[in-house]
Amino acid sequence: MRLYDITALSDSFVQTLHSEGIETLNAPQRLAVEHGLLNGNNLLVASPTASGKTLIAAMAMSQWIAEQKKSVYVVPLRSLGSEKYNQLCEWFGADNVGISMGDYDTAERLSDKQIIILTVEKFDSLLRHGIPWLSRVGLVVFDEIHLLNDVQRGPTLEMVVTRLRDTAAFQLVALSATVQNASEIADWLQCTLVESDYRPVRLHQGVIFNNKLEWANELHETDVGAHTSPAEGFVAAADMETEETDGDSLPSLYDSDILNCISYLQRHERQAIVFTNSRKSTEAWARRIAQVAEPPPNGEAMANDITQALSTPTTQCKELASCIRAGVAFHHAGLVSAQRQLVEEQFLNGAISYITATPTLAMGVSLPSYAVIMKDVKRFGPHGMDYIPTMEYAQMTGRAGRPEHHSEGIALAYAADTQMKQAIYDRYIHGTVEPIYSKLGVEPVLRFHIIGLIASSFGLSQEEIFQFFSQSLYAHQYGDVAAIQQSIQRILDRLQDYGFVRFTNGEYVATSLGERTAELYIDPETVLRFLETLTTPQRFPFLYLYTICACTEMKPLFRARKKDRDMLLPYIEELAEHILVPAEWDYHFDTFLEQIKTAVVCQAWMDEWADDSILDTYGITPGVLRAKLHVAEWLLYSMREIARIKQYTEAYGEVERLRLQLKHGVQSALLSLVRYKGIGRKRARQLYNKGIRSASDLQQIDTFTLSSIIGASTAKQVKSQLADS
Repeated sequence: MRLYDITALSDSFVQTLHSEGIETLNAPQRLAVEHGLLNGNNLLVASPTASGKTLIAAMAMSQWIAEQKKSVYVVPLRSLGSEKYNQLCEWFGADNVGISMGDYDTAERLSDKQIIILTVEKFDSLLRHGIPWLSRVGLVVFDEIHLLNDVQRGPTLEMVVTRLRDTAAFQLVALSATVQNASEIADWLQCTLVESDYRPVRLHQGVIFNNKLEWANELHETDVGAHTSPAEGFVAAADMETEETDGDSLPSLYDSDILNCISYLQRHERQAIVFTNSRKSTEAWARRIAQVAEPPPNGEAMANDITQALSTPTTQCKELASCIRAGVAFHHAGLVSAQRQLVEEQFLNGAISYITATPTLAMGVSLPSYAVIMKDVKRFGPHGMDYIPTMEYAQMTGRAGRPEHHSEGIALAYAADTQMKQAIYDRYIHGTVEPIYSKLGVEPVLRFHIIGLIASSFGLSQEEIFQFFSQSLYAHQYGDVAAIQQSIQRILDRLQDYGFVRFTNGEYVATSLGERTAELYIDPETVLRFLETLTTPQRFPFLYLYTICACTEMKPLFRARKKDRDMLLPYIEELAEHILVPAEWDYHFDTFLEQIKTAVVCQAWMDEWADDSILDTYGITPGVLRAKLHVAEWLLYSMREIARIKQYTEAYGEVERLRLQLKHGVQSALLSLVRYKGIGRKRARQLYNKGIRSASDLQQIDTFTLSSIIGASTAKQVKSQLADS
């Protein structure tokens, strides 16, 4: 079936696809059309990674654009949202596509966009605020809906789907990896199930064990035609030591067979992603692979870009730059976004041959590779080292094979012993992906969503609240909500006792405090913690920082190492005069230390510590630091808003000043300077040290002198702002 034979699609969209070389629909795309995709039918499409599910969504979007209706594309991760934004802009034009993945208290101008990309949390927040354009939505797409199974993201995704079904009439298209209970999820979604095992490239799976590569007997068959022997003759099931190493002497390591594999790939000019179970391991393996990799021509230029991503390069920056000179990179949350983006772009264009990464890369951007190597199939968890979920393994193997370059790809798992080797076969290669189960029935999760549900309505009775939860996946899977009704009632009573809701005429109605709590997208228990600090007579900056770091939203906290304890002691002593400090033998003490350390690192940032100093002193990488600072600033903003609601004028000013310091990473004396665009923490300090400390000083200094301090273009920009103010 050729695209231009589908008369329902617009000519312009068909021509766009033709320009990208898309002439025919593949198996899952054909099945989706046959099951009414273009007729407005609700569908759950379950198929492997890279099987063309985004195009399925786009075809539905083209229909609703013709009907002058909006389409909402919901993603679980920001990185995935950015990728989908770029793809949909190519297909439909940047003017027609909007994206909003930022804080939970504002909505960028989206009403004039035909396609709107949102994270699930942002969509939930917009529903709480009330979306004026919701009635103009014709299609909602939920990407990666199998993440209903995720403890963190699943409950919010479940609540959004449940709320939307009662809010508006629209076509629902859910996209999922292959899961065991897809039919059950389709029933709950009230969708027609479209299942396919189609994969655009043939996948060969194998196990690296005892310096040999053993191919699995069962290979994933697709309808893409005939193929050569495994992996295009890349490696047979033979001893990997038999091939010459072109004079390279490999490091004598217990698992050097992975390096042998990399050497094979290099001789065949194939790229690879190596997944490990920790950030530290990704860096160690990048260094090892760099010893046998071939440096790219632009290695030095890439290395310079990496080190210039921060004003003061850290040891991590220098380590990454060193690896990149050899055509190797590590990729994890410790890198800042500019560095991760550079690694991804250079890998896609072939300049970087090998990436070592944590499994989160498999859930983010589409970064396919000819080969994927799972260095670790175990990870440390609540019960010690345990095997990773089959779904996670499938996500990683889904990165093997690039349709535009390869007819097949390979996915290899390293086995440390015979028991692990058998587990890889049983659990992953021949196993089935875990079923999806609701994660909604946990009291803190219920509390967070109940206040949001009440605040976004004009009043709900107990029966209506129970009825709402009876439509959830939790109720669908467990029969009813009887098991959580007691928890719901207990939460309602507590919300009423603490002033978040009031019970009037048989209905629960949100108070101004409850409504703002829901809009701010924070836990009511967090607000109670805020109020306790805001009403403390002897407030001081570090108490505010400790308060936000003790909130649920800040988890996971920075781990407190043994060598950190001496540095944390002065702060503990300062707090001990105002809060109850747990005893060292108390099981809460370790968590308390993590809260203190996280607050101390935030304080160091506000004291203008450079990234390299924070990394060297506290072991916190720039990427992880930026992510935590983002949450911390949001919590300070939320605390400020609670102070406003309660009319705590003095505390309001204190918190807002602290928020601005945290946002810009400066001491309070620099706040009058960083308010101007172009002046960051480094330039503000340079100006301050030159005696320029206020707006008046900036007005009086001549442009030439100002340029000598902060640069000509920035000086011109600042002077322009001063003239407009």
